[in-house]
Amino acid sequence: MTDFCTKDNCELVLFCEKRSIDDNTLGEDSIFQVLYKIYKQPIYRFFGQKLNNDYSAAEDLTQEVFTKVYQNLAKVNDFCGIKSWIYAIANNTYIDYWRKDLKNSSRNVPLELDSAALPTDNNSPLHNLLDSEINFDLNEIYQALPPKYLQAIFLHEQNYTYAQAAKIMDMSLSAYTSLLNRARLKTREVMIYNLFRVSKDTLTKKEYDTLSQWLGPIQLFYGVTGPIKQGMLKHFDTSADTYNELFYHHYHSLIDDLILRKYPLRKGHVVADFGMGTGIFASKLSRHVARVDGYDFSKEMCDLAEKTFRINQVDNVVCKNVDFLKRNASADKYDYAYCLTVLHHLTYPHNAVKKMVRMLKDGGGLIISDFAKHNCAELVEVRSDLWYGFTKEQFAKFLTDAGLKNVWVEIHKNAPMTFMSESGKAIKIPTIIGGGEK
Repeated sequence: MTDFCTKDNCELVLFCEKRSIDDNTLGEDSIFQVLYKIYKQPIYRFFGQKLNNDYSAAEDLTQEVFTKVYQNLAKVNDFCGIKSWIYAIANNTYIDYWRKDLKNSSRNVPLELDSAALPTDNNSPLHNLLDSEINFDLNEIYQALPPKYLQAIFLHEQNYTYAQAAKIMDMSLSAYTSLLNRARLKTREVMIYNLFRVSKDTLTKKEYDTLSQWLGPIQLFYGVTGPIKQGMLKHFDTSADTYNELFYHHYHSLIDDLILRKYPLRKGHVVADFGMGTGIFASKLSRHVARVDGYDFSKEMCDLAEKTFRINQVDNVVCKNVDFLKRNASADKYDYAYCLTVLHHLTYPHNAVKKMVRMLKDGGGLIISDFAKHNCAELVEVRSDLWYGFTKEQFAKFLTDAGLKNVWVEIHKNAPMTFMSESGKAIKIPTIIGGGEK
């Protein structure tokens, strides 16, 4: 553990200042003792409330939480909002306890998760260790489902037979089967409309069906985006070469110069290309700046990008074969960042934009582009897309909610993605481009 956060609103810094601790290089043991003093009683009370004043169990779970805190403290490098991280550990510990209790009991055990007791902070270590693209906030889903639906799904996911689950819930086998089917349908609806942050008014039936297909079997208690990401990774690894074909280069030639002119790039700038693919845009971008960090979670894409850079004699692009959504927001800070035709593949595009903005320097700029809203189901199926493009209103909201100023959004019909349907018809999807400054 080296220097800890020096932000004025950092809880750890404020605590240390109150106790006249001037050493900014506290070791892990010292920091753990500080955190233990601050949060032991609140976490203890949290468990006491959840367990109907079973304070013996609350004491055991509190100790379990701080054991986990100690074991994982070395992974934390941003202490602002540390409370969110500790309460997330407590929440997960409570869920595990509830699962074990249910397995060892034939009675109905209510699941009570109070979101008001679980503070959240998008800038907290919680988002470094439990990235929002991997683990979603279960509390919204829990609260939107009737308790019986929740319990029916939980028992099924814990590998109880239908007969065992029906006995636990004190109902007939046919009644449980019917309840589980209704719960699955309702959960899928809740996940799509709540989890993906879209409203019923803006989501078409085609988009709903596509998202339903990507969700696959409901696994409410384990997460939704892990399987989606694995599917996406497989798609890009197996079809990366198609993204380097001539029509993709032609598409880039239509939009790249337009994008590069939007902000004043200089030779001293360090910029990011999020989801760089095979490096077509990164190669052009590299001519204007000192360094480009190109992020892509597909190894095949990165291998083709490296080949592109060698052919074009580009030596100032750093290939980062990692998921930028899992990067620590304070690890790299960029003068400008770009994300071209990537959002329609992401589970949470609004969160992705926020993540990119957090990786910008103050005064830096972000530009994103994608397909404008369309209804071409064949294109979505062939490209393994999640979203049918975006509207100007959606883009503007992504950028504004991420804290950018001077936000602008444009739709360019003269820079379309051309897609050949099975019937041989050329379908042209306009490009939407937007940006803003931090």
